[in-house]
Amino acid sequence: MIGEAGCGTQVNHEMVRDYGDLGYLVKERYNAWFHQMVQEASPWSWQHRSLRDVAGAARTSEGSTVLLLTYRIEDYPQLANAFGLWPYPRAHHNHVAYARYEGVLLLVADARFAAVIPEALKIPPSASLQAVPARPASSCNGACADVGLRCSEPDFWFINNCQELAKHFPCERGCALVLGPDIPNYVHNPALNTYQKCLVTQEQSRCSASHPSTTRLCACV
Repeated sequence: MIGEAGCGTQVNHEMVRDYGDLGYLVKERYNAWFHQMVQEASPWSWQHRSLRDVAGAARTSEGSTVLLLTYRIEDYPQLANAFGLWPYPRAHHNHVAYARYEGVLLLVADARFAAVIPEALKIPPSASLQAVPARPASSCNGACADVGLRCSEPDFWFINNCQELAKHFPCERGCALVLGPDIPNYVHNPALNTYQKCLVTQEQSRCSASHPSTTRLCACV
């Protein structure tokens, strides 16, 4: 997360002996505070911005010191580079993470999955989205065409989870995180150490990708 100097993570080298009253971390109290904080934050378009713009934006947002930045996961590397965040979303609560810079609190929210953000800022799945298993070793372009649909790369994020994979594949050995353009998928090749596992990814899935050892789950619209 962003340190006060805006250059990486700050590490506390002193022993903490008294954490004080931690009652605010009780789930109900924390969720209520978190929800109110997000609702009262000022939405801020971060594209083509830098850390230098943060304090000024807070001063001009009706006195708010809390800014809400929403992102699509495929755009997250750009956001991370501009604001010194981890290259993948981490340490979030219900898909909202926060960091401080010069007295300003930045709420960084996934526009697809952060349920607490205003409706106008959310990105929903395509209304006609269907999760369609492909033939082994085949691409999603072909799988979607076989059922009279087309593959939609932005919608892969809505089916890229273990629960959705388990609806279509046996996933005998569970679910794992692996990088690859043909994921989400099920591994059918017994020669691989991921055999009989369902796989999810943190990268953008590609409609044209295929792998001889996997059976894809496709986002068709």
